[in-house]
Amino acid sequence: MDKFEKHIRSNKELFDIHEPDKAKIWGNISAQLDNPQPKVIPLWRISMVRIAASILLVLGLSGIIGVTLFNTGNQKYQEGLVTKELQGIDMHYKALVSHQIQLVKDHPRLSENDKEEFLGFIDEL
Repeated sequence: MDKFEKHIRSNKELFDIHEPDKAKIWGNISAQLDNPQPKVIPLWRISMVRIAASILLVLGLSGIIGVTLFNTGNQKYQEGLVTKELQGIDMHYKALVSHQIQLVKDHPRLSENDKEEFLGFIDEL
């Protein structure tokens, strides 16, 4: 044994005079557990994050510009398709109405007054 260890063993009673304050120790521990220091990681200091953010920004802006520029031609094409589709629908219903009008005109059981009343109603529509 060295001298230091012998000194501690021989003066053991002197070390036991001071009792630890358990309430104070646990108070400090619980205060640290209740209010932990949030760890802040500054992402913008990392160069890879900066590069990735720049690339995403450039791609996003170019995508928005590209969609805006190339959508005008596509929109005109779609408007042409809609116009043709509406014309087809209009022709279909006109043919149905004219067929129904012809059926009313040719119906043998309807009086001339009923036919004129129905055709007048159709003209108003």
